[in-house]
Amino acid sequence: MLAFHNDAKIKEKYIKRVKEHYDADEIIQGKYWENGKGCAVGCTMEIGTYDSRSVHAEMEKALGIPISLVYLEDRLFEGLRNDEAKMFPLRFLEAIKQGSDLSLISAKFIYWLLTEKRKNQRKIYKKS
Repeated sequence: MLAFHNDAKIKEKYIKRVKEHYDADEIIQGKYWENGKGCAVGCTMEIGTYDSRSVHAEMEKALGIPISLVYLEDRLFEGLRNDEAKMFPLRFLEAIKQGSDLSLISAKFIYWLLTEKRKNQRKIYKKS
């Protein structure tokens, strides 16, 4: 599976859609898709939880982005401050190179998350 199925028209379609939702202030946290507003994944796919289809699986099929990355986008989006969250879906789509094989990204991210020492990492102290 290749990102955007290696088709520029697919990438352009979804970037245009997300830009329109951004411009109309329709990107919100906490809802997939309802009354013309939704989260990162909801605004990308325009599918809500009321729909019998899995919005995450539909995004994988339509855009060629592995479902694990779709769930990661969803979780990161919901954890951002509102002002940062509104731009995140567009930044997410634009960052993905058309035709890229994204199949190992989730595994590499988990490996990094579990093994790398990061600046400003919280120290855990035992209570005495």
